[in-house]
Amino acid sequence: LKSSEALLLARENISAAIGDGFVAALNLAPSTPCWLEAIGGSPLKLGLDLLGCVDLLMEVDMDEAISK
Repeated sequence: LKSSEALLLARENISAAIGDGFVAALNLAPSTPCWLEAIGGSPLKLGLDLLGCVDLLMEVDMDEAISK
Protein backbone atom coordinates (compact mmCIF):
# COMPACT_ATOMS: atom_id res chain seq x y z
CA LEU A 1 0.00 0.00 0.00
CA LYS A 2 1.25 3.45 -0.83
CA SER A 3 0.39 5.37 2.34
CA SER A 4 -0.01 4.89 6.07
CA GLU A 5 -3.65 5.92 5.79
CA ALA A 6 -4.33 3.23 3.19
CA LEU A 7 -2.54 0.65 5.36
CA LEU A 8 -4.62 1.55 8.42
CA LEU A 9 -7.86 1.49 6.41
CA ALA A 10 -6.96 -1.95 5.02
CA ARG A 11 -6.28 -3.22 8.55
CA GLU A 12 -9.65 -1.94 9.75
CA ASN A 13 -11.43 -3.63 6.85
CA ILE A 14 -9.59 -6.91 7.40
CA SER A 15 -10.32 -6.81 11.14
CA ALA A 16 -14.01 -6.27 10.44
CA ALA A 17 -14.06 -9.15 7.95
CA ILE A 18 -12.26 -11.73 10.11
CA GLY A 19 -14.09 -10.95 13.35
CA ASP A 20 -13.00 -11.03 16.98
CA GLY A 21 -11.40 -14.49 16.86
CA PHE A 22 -8.32 -13.19 15.02
CA VAL A 23 -6.03 -10.18 15.07
CA ALA A 24 -4.88 -8.31 11.96
CA ALA A 25 -1.39 -6.98 12.66
CA LEU A 26 0.58 -4.39 10.72
CA ASN A 27 4.07 -5.28 9.61
CA LEU A 28 6.32 -2.83 7.82
CA ALA A 29 9.45 -5.00 8.00
CA PRO A 30 11.10 -4.99 4.56
CA SER A 31 12.67 -8.44 4.91
CA THR A 32 12.66 -11.67 6.85
CA PRO A 33 14.31 -11.39 10.31
CA CYS A 34 17.53 -13.39 10.82
CA TRP A 35 15.96 -15.64 13.46
CA LEU A 36 13.20 -16.66 11.03
CA GLU A 37 15.67 -17.29 8.20
CA ALA A 38 17.67 -19.50 10.59
CA ILE A 39 14.71 -21.88 10.89
CA GLY A 40 13.96 -21.87 7.16
CA GLY A 41 11.59 -18.91 6.92
CA SER A 42 11.42 -16.70 3.85
CA PRO A 43 9.51 -13.54 2.86
CA LEU A 44 5.79 -13.95 2.30
CA LYS A 45 4.85 -13.33 -1.31
CA LEU A 46 1.83 -11.34 -2.41
CA GLY A 47 -0.85 -13.35 -4.20
CA LEU A 48 -1.86 -16.98 -4.03
CA ASP A 49 0.67 -19.61 -3.06
CA LEU A 50 -0.38 -22.58 -5.15
CA LEU A 51 2.38 -24.81 -3.77
CA GLY A 52 1.38 -24.74 -0.13
CA CYS A 53 0.56 -22.54 2.82
CA VAL A 54 2.34 -21.04 5.81
CA ASP A 55 0.62 -20.14 9.06
CA LEU A 56 2.43 -17.84 11.47
CA LEU A 57 1.00 -17.14 14.90
CA MET A 58 2.63 -14.38 16.91
CA GLU A 59 1.53 -13.64 20.44
CA VAL A 60 2.29 -10.48 22.38
CA ASP A 61 2.43 -10.13 26.15
CA MET A 62 0.41 -6.90 26.20
CA ASP A 63 1.19 -6.08 29.83
CA GLU A 64 4.93 -6.37 29.17
CA ALA A 65 4.69 -4.41 25.90
CA ILE A 66 2.74 -1.58 27.55
CA SER A 67 5.15 -1.43 30.49
CA LYS A 68 8.11 -1.01 28.11
